[in-house]
Amino acid sequence: MKTSYLNLNFFTRLMKRFFTRVSAFAIAAMSAFSIANAQAPANAPDVMLQGFHWDSYGDGQMDKSYSRTKWSDLMSQVDEIAESFDLVWLPPSAQQQGKGGTGYHPMRWTNQNSSWGSALELKNLIAAFKERGTRAVADIVINHKSATSGWMDVFNTENFNGQSYTFNASHICRNDEASKGHGNPTGNNDAGYETLNCDGVSASGAYCAERDLDHSNSYVREAIKAYLGWMKGTLGYDGWRYDLVKGYLGKYTQEYNNSAGAYMSVGEYWDGSYDAVVNWINATGKSSMAFDFPGKYSINNFGGSNLDALVNGYGTWTGISGADEYCRYAVTFVDNHDTFKDGYNKYNGDWTKANAFILAGPGIPCVFWPHWEKCKDDIKAMIRARKACGIHSQSKAGVVKKGSYIEGTTEGTNGTLKMFIGSGWSQPAGYQLACSGDGWAYYTNVSVPVGPTLAMSPNGGYVGQGGKVTLTASGTNVTIYYTTNGSTPSATSTKYTGPISITSDGTQIRAIAIDGEGNRSSEVSGTFYTVRPDGYTIKVKGQPTTWGNNVYIYAFNPAVSQAIGKEWPGEQMTLGSDGFYSYTVATDISPIGLVFSCGKGNSETEGLNQTVDVLGVTGDMCYEISSNYDGNQKYAVNTTSCPATAVDETEAVNVAVWPNPATDAVNVIADKAISKITVINLAGGIEFATDGSQVNIGGLAPSLYFLEISFEDGSKIVEKILKK
Repeated sequence: MKTSYLNLNFFTRLMKRFFTRVSAFAIAAMSAFSIANAQAPANAPDVMLQGFHWDSYGDGQMDKSYSRTKWSDLMSQVDEIAESFDLVWLPPSAQQQGKGGTGYHPMRWTNQNSSWGSALELKNLIAAFKERGTRAVADIVINHKSATSGWMDVFNTENFNGQSYTFNASHICRNDEASKGHGNPTGNNDAGYETLNCDGVSASGAYCAERDLDHSNSYVREAIKAYLGWMKGTLGYDGWRYDLVKGYLGKYTQEYNNSAGAYMSVGEYWDGSYDAVVNWINATGKSSMAFDFPGKYSINNFGGSNLDALVNGYGTWTGISGADEYCRYAVTFVDNHDTFKDGYNKYNGDWTKANAFILAGPGIPCVFWPHWEKCKDDIKAMIRARKACGIHSQSKAGVVKKGSYIEGTTEGTNGTLKMFIGSGWSQPAGYQLACSGDGWAYYTNVSVPVGPTLAMSPNGGYVGQGGKVTLTASGTNVTIYYTTNGSTPSATSTKYTGPISITSDGTQIRAIAIDGEGNRSSEVSGTFYTVRPDGYTIKVKGQPTTWGNNVYIYAFNPAVSQAIGKEWPGEQMTLGSDGFYSYTVATDISPIGLVFSCGKGNSETEGLNQTVDVLGVTGDMCYEISSNYDGNQKYAVNTTSCPATAVDETEAVNVAVWPNPATDAVNVIADKAISKITVINLAGGIEFATDGSQVNIGGLAPSLYFLEISFEDGSKIVEKILKK
């Protein structure tokens, strides 16, 4: 008998809450075998989110194209995340050596105040997820540990509910690089799965940046087991992501899992070899899952267009998720914090297609935060289709190539999902379209829920003092919630009851709609102005030689993905005597997006004929097209200094900026009165503005920035500064 998905959706949420409240008596009654294997749950229906990327704890994160993910940031998005994900992988939460950081050099396990936020914020975040039926997975770094002082002079004492542990030289592997003139570790030799040479010392399982713990020492293992029990009992974690498991033997992971008894664990065995990853799973007594690196590298080779890379000789999913015996132990993924910042290991193809592949297959898929952020609507729809069919980690699945596309078929407990990637397929008989996009589609033979839709009118721009913004939703029993301070809207935000009056210039409205079944719409947003903005004069140079003098500018409203002025490829720019191509975009919308191209083709997917999207444009800007291009063969764009004639055509201005390079404050002196100084990053985004002559850049990440200096007579000039 088929169950309607709306009822199933309600039932699923109810059961998620039930299982988070399963009694201690029921857990105790489980057999020893089932406890030992609970960290690789059978037929797991879960989908996991990696809730961070590299250094995303602060405004100085490595890539500012993606949002910050401190505990407080994630707390504001708990409802939306829990709607789609059953597991959330959080970054290492223990105190790190030095002033802070991502957390992979832990100094004190029991100090959970980190760069991500306070221990109390973390505990409340985990509890909020658990209340909504979503489990938190801790990033466990136990291969190595940082000393409090020196290489290994003093280690912190860890106290886990009365059990105290203090490491010393006897707990550090004797062939750690500290043995070369930095100490005298006396533990057993390191024993792992990959030999590295650190500072002239060779060891199997070595990690060169910190002190390698001797896992063969029972004292070390007892401390780790106490740590995991404390993380579960005190903070509420219910899963483990073990970092760098090549550094110690898999049998110890089994011992830790048997002691901790969490819902699931997954090891980072970073290796593209199917046999190597499977051998590690076996070494853990099949008590742990593993990230499917063999499958990830197949997806890398796919790159968005090489369909053969996604089809193996067995007609199954690539990697360990395609093996009947091991799909239960596979956590599939496209990218993570490490691979994403590593150009060699990063997936450089179409993100949506790659996520469509993993979310249609067996194993537990893990979605990476930047992918979630940039492809959210599509990923939500994919997950709804997956859950409607009841696809789980051990679902029977197959993939075949048919001409210019691949077809995947996955059988769930409720229905079957058909996945297509490529071009030229037709709708299969007996199936209905669940979701689709450019070069991919999902079809199911069961009904998939469609959440409410939400529209904003106008979508942003100039509305004048007291201008009205209207929100309109479709669906059954729908309530609209909104914010006006830029924060993420949720069911606790202001309830929409009628048109919103805009009284402050630059007001940002963000809104969602939630129906009676708890389904959420996509978020809509817009920035509104009571003072009419001027148009934008945009200049660009450095176009590829193949473009000749054909340089076009396409302007669009990123809030609604609509063209401003002419549709693609937009308007042809004019070459000036200053060597820049110039065009003024006449609009009162802010911010806007831009794409530069040679004017060929009829779409924004023409590869080397165009640049990447330039977002966050809020004023006159000058750019230079880079010779580098991304995985989609689109040229990068860098902000550059505007020519003097573009800034002040009537008179020269003398400006002094010092110190430069600088660490904290930069002083600006000019022979004209300064009205405002705006700090702009390399991506063209505004960091902040000040009306003084001293600019405090202490909170910025080390990089090159631009100071747009505005004068009281209306002229502007741009200066470069280097933040050390």
